[in-house]
Amino acid sequence: MTRRDFSERDIHMALDGELPVDERVAYDAWLEAVPEMKARRDRYVADRAALRAAFAGVLDEPVPVRLQNI
Repeated sequence: MTRRDFSERDIHMALDGELPVDERVAYDAWLEAVPEMKARRDRYVADRAALRAAFAGVLDEPVPVRLQNI
């Protein structure tokens, strides 16, 4: 396996489920080797959870008609 440096973009791709499966093992190893990026990923995970909790009451509501064609 060829090692590559990952970036913040890769963190977002992984969180969104868009990081290619064949890169996941290397990505996980990179996070373990670069603690500041692992901490950043953990903050993004926490932020995502907080946003979901804050908007849980409206996430499944239909988009108002007045906003559908913006």
